[in-house]
Amino acid sequence: MSASFVSLPAALRNALIAGTPVITPNKRLARRLVALYDAAQRAEARTVWAGAVAMPWDAWLRGLWQDLTAESARTLPRLLPPVAEAYLWQRVVNADGMALMDHVGAAALAADAWSLWHAWGTGSETFRAWRDGHLTEDTAAFARWAEAFSGELAHRGCIDGAMLADSLRAAAADETRWIAGDVCLAGFNETTPQQQRLLAALGRAGLRITHCLSVGESAATPTRAHPATPREEIAAALTWAADVLHSRPDAHVGIVIEDLVACREEVVALAKAILDPGALLPGAAATARPFDLSLGEPLSALALPAAALGLINLGSAALPMGEAAALLRSPYLPAGAAGVGWVNGG
Repeated sequence: MSASFVSLPAALRNALIAGTPVITPNKRLARRLVALYDAAQRAEARTVWAGAVAMPWDAWLRGLWQDLTAESARTLPRLLPPVAEAYLWQRVVNADGMALMDHVGAAALAADAWSLWHAWGTGSETFRAWRDGHLTEDTAAFARWAEAFSGELAHRGCIDGAMLADSLRAAAADETRWIAGDVCLAGFNETTPQQQRLLAALGRAGLRITHCLSVGESAATPTRAHPATPREEIAAALTWAADVLHSRPDAHVGIVIEDLVACREEVVALAKAILDPGALLPGAAATARPFDLSLGEPLSALALPAAALGLINLGSAALPMGEAAALLRSPYLPAGAAGVGWVNGG
């Protein structure tokens, strides 16, 4: 059995081997656990084995809702897919009439705030009291949008992902035929009040829930550094990682970076310079880089998808000047290979 799989906590290993659903905070950990389990089976020279079951929290909730829908005799609200949620938020923000530079970005931020409010709140619709309070303009705007979004969902007989846990909790008190078996929660350093309410309700209804760590215990001596700037801090962390890998080539080093979205390109540049300096030399052969980022490159940053997304946006609204100029110069448009731009005559 592979050493990486054996290093997992015993409770987690047993759950994966038994086929118990393992619920994780994100997709990355779920994929990693399944990969470790499969590697362990191959190390045992097996050619066929029962697959491990691991999934992120959101996917588990949506699966529970499908089970409830199949078992319940009642007519339940429809669960909106994420793309429909995003579209509905954009409609609500656009209809509000507030002067904004980026309506799409504002809608995405409102959706995030809505999810956080449900996750960490008590479940009551306290945002309605914010509309006329002496609070910030942003808070008042969110209160209007949240109330409008809630009304749109009610009008359509729907719920969204942020409301799903509380809806399942309410259903667990009424009918329990869809609740059975065991689950194992792995890697949850902290659970939100909404998650705690749901887990308590499912536990009372008969679901057997096990909490376990996703990594084995190990002794460590923490140290603190004081770099002058965030860039120097990242460089220091990468230099430390390079030293560890130099002394232990088989080691795996993880670095947690705050707000990776905002500094992704800088991190990649520093990682190349510190962890793989040879790749920067002229004429260096292309090789697999010795590092990976948990945050992928945005699809809109790639030329072909960016052109497609630009055309989609152009079909429904005017583009900002910078995006329009980039779209006109795209080689993926008609006559683009000849260097001829075009515009939509509509």
